[in-house]
Amino acid sequence: MAGITKKDSHANAGTNTQPLLADKGVAERYGVHPSTIWRWSRGSQKSREGVFPKPIKVGPGCARWRLSDLLEYEQKSVEDV
Repeated sequence: MAGITKKDSHANAGTNTQPLLADKGVAERYGVHPSTIWRWSRGSQKSREGVFPKPIKVGPGCARWRLSDLLEYEQKSVEDV
């Protein structure tokens, strides 16, 4: 799956096996710069359609986005069109 790195797979260790994406993977998914992903996630403005998902903290200085949250955001964006 594009955008999911080996490093990201370690964030999935434990009971939750939900895929997680780093900012670079999310940026690649939407064709934007990683700083745009952070701006969207702060919610200071609407991104594309609706409110962009917030990242989850997986460790000190380490945040990831749940693939399921991104898919839900994408589905809502399609429904609004």
